[in-house]
Amino acid sequence: MNKIAFIIGLGLAGSLALSSARAQTADDQPYQERVVVVAPYQPVLDVVRKPLLQPEVPADTTHRIDTSVYEIISRPVQTTYPVENIKPAKVAGEPVERLFNQHLKIGFGNHLSPLAEAYVAMGRSQQYGVAASYKHHSAYGNIKDYSQFKTDHSYNEGDLSGEIFAKKFRVRLELDYRQNKVNAYGIRDGLYDTIAGLLAMNEDFQKIYRDQPVRWFQNMDGRLSITDRATDPNDWRYDASLYYDFGRNNWHGIENIIEADGGFSKRVAQKSDAVDRLDIGTRVFFGDYLHRTHQDDPVDNAFQLRLEPTVSYHYDIWDLDAGLSFNVFGDSRDGNKFQFNPRVRLNVQAVPDILALYVGVDGGVKRNTIQAISAINPFLHPFDVDDLAFSRERLYVYLGIKSNLTREIDFALTASTHWLGNQMSFDYYYYPYQFSVADETGVGFNDFKPLYTEKVFQFQLKGELNLHWDDRILAHVEAEYNYYNQSLLYTPAFRGGLMFRYDIGHKFIVTSEIAGYTNMKAHDHFGREVTLKGGFDWSAGLEYRFFKRWSAFVNLNNLIAYRYYRWYDYPTYRFNVMAGITFSF
Repeated sequence: MNKIAFIIGLGLAGSLALSSARAQTADDQPYQERVVVVAPYQPVLDVVRKPLLQPEVPADTTHRIDTSVYEIISRPVQTTYPVENIKPAKVAGEPVERLFNQHLKIGFGNHLSPLAEAYVAMGRSQQYGVAASYKHHSAYGNIKDYSQFKTDHSYNEGDLSGEIFAKKFRVRLELDYRQNKVNAYGIRDGLYDTIAGLLAMNEDFQKIYRDQPVRWFQNMDGRLSITDRATDPNDWRYDASLYYDFGRNNWHGIENIIEADGGFSKRVAQKSDAVDRLDIGTRVFFGDYLHRTHQDDPVDNAFQLRLEPTVSYHYDIWDLDAGLSFNVFGDSRDGNKFQFNPRVRLNVQAVPDILALYVGVDGGVKRNTIQAISAINPFLHPFDVDDLAFSRERLYVYLGIKSNLTREIDFALTASTHWLGNQMSFDYYYYPYQFSVADETGVGFNDFKPLYTEKVFQFQLKGELNLHWDDRILAHVEAEYNYYNQSLLYTPAFRGGLMFRYDIGHKFIVTSEIAGYTNMKAHDHFGREVTLKGGFDWSAGLEYRFFKRWSAFVNLNNLIAYRYYRWYDYPTYRFNVMAGITFSF
């Protein structure tokens, strides 16, 4: 205790003395002190201990706490900011522009060519729909060197359709009317003068020659169909239709066609290790064809029954559609026949969504009716029963490629071989009461008859190319080459076409179309084989929308006024122009 007190006292005394000295020097002179360094500073690093690679753990690190009890009580909390509903998804381009349900088009051109089209439909509905349309086009011009007969033609077409959308299916009814009237004008003036001299002695032949060139065909048909509206892939899929056609011509011939077609399918497997989807199904077709080619002729009856079981398989890049086609067909003249065909198509996505390869086999049977034949060639001689027959595709083998090179370009190319039976073409009809002209066999009224050729082999190469940009520019090119082992009349080896459409600011629409085909064989009035030069037709059009509902159009057909013959001694009209207006409401 005494030591501590002594140290404290000594410290206090030193402090007082130092303070007194500083106070004194502050008054007299600055304090000075000289320091003498007797040795340099040498730092020393103490021993550093390394950490243990395996630190020791205390014997007991467990910390025990008492058991806690808790509960959650939910209470609504009022936010201080408003909550807005999520805005619904919106389709690009909304609001949807108003659709006009009625459309009218009227035009007129040289060769006295009126044109009229009308279309009427109801508005949008999820329950039902109704629409009707009418079209008329005719021409009453003259063709150089073919002045003895009128070159008139007239076409009328009317359609009425309605459909009902139920929850599980859709029902549709279509009623159609067609009329096509032409004059068989294909007798040149020089030849007619020669024939007229021979006819001068026979008034009956004169009358027949004046009246016979008129040809008209008309038919009324209706189709009732039902189709499923399945939304679940595992639901049954089905469709069925009933078709009836009644046809007439100016020879008092009649045609009744009844066709029933239907099918169903079911998905039996999907999304497994070996299959993405597997569907099986079948289709059944029945057709009954009654014809009376002249007013007093007996009725000829023909029928066709077809059964087609099918299977559809898809896995990864593979698509396979396979089936069998069983056809039983015949008529009251030739009896019944049978044809069997495998139907297989394999599609491989070599580069998914860009390049696809396909290969397959097929075949079938079809009935050649008055309606179908007159749609190809209207300059026909009155039909006989033998003119109506079944054409057969005994075997059809094909392979091809399809590609979407870009979003704007796609193309397809197909090569195929066909073994055909009763292949139809046309030949000049030679009347039994032929007249001797220049020591030749005879002359008729320049009309045609169907010609059937048995056992025909065909090789076909067909391609198409599409280009489209932003729905403003569209171009389509197609070409087809055919080789036949037999000479078929009016069958060119090559045909092709080009179509172009350019929409400029939704105000001007420019179109252009080129179609052509190469030379083909035919027979003249006396049965001699001749060559018809290939045809070439270039058309262009312009439409200007000066109002939202109104537009004006000009169409120019056969711009280079090329004279070509689709049928022997039937030259087409040369340059033709048509102008008109369209109105939507």
